[in-house]
Amino acid sequence: MRNRQLIGAALLMALLGGALGAPAQTTAPAVTIQRVAVPAVYTPGQIIDVTVTITKNDSRDVTAIAVVDTVPGTWTLQNFSATTPAMRPASGLERVNADGSKNLEFFYITIPAFPVMFTYRVATGLADTGPLSISGLAKFRFSAGQEESPVVVTPVIATAPSEGEGEPPTDGGCTGCSQGTKDLGVTLGDLFVSALALVTLLALSRHRG
Repeated sequence: MRNRQLIGAALLMALLGGALGAPAQTTAPAVTIQRVAVPAVYTPGQIIDVTVTITKNDSRDVTAIAVVDTVPGTWTLQNFSATTPAMRPASGLERVNADGSKNLEFFYITIPAFPVMFTYRVATGLADTGPLSISGLAKFRFSAGQEESPVVVTPVIATAPSEGEGEPPTDGGCTGCSQGTKDLGVTLGDLFVSALALVTLLALSRHRG
């Protein structure tokens, strides 16, 4: 009897241990977004096109959906384009946050077929420098309250123009010339002057003779 109890306890412990050690099953978020910024490495003041793709991973019908992207405060929304159905507001919505960053908000009145993609264009700041980022998510509803997709962060980098880029040449106008070529030009000029002086002296000597 005691052996049976021990065996039963051992089996119970094994079952519990297996259940506790089993990996938890995860499900994909109901809605996800992906974002691509072109170019991801840019010169301050340059235009960037940002393409966002919204994917629905749930069989339920979405009744409302929007995307909110947070961008550096130096950026300015230029315009955006979306496939049918159109997004609203027609020019996008730009809100300034307390930390100086900006929220760009886009939403659909008519729910699209998923996956759906749209692109917006921003003018970057002239004073941008170093690593920056775009972060954002989708806000949506099924039949109940508002839900949110996972936040997606897209890194971008502002790089200053190379030193001297756009400046006039400082080599006397001989852009692309090697130092040896420039030195040779000066030497030929000196030889020409010397030869002209010699010819003049010879002419004077003959005239006197």
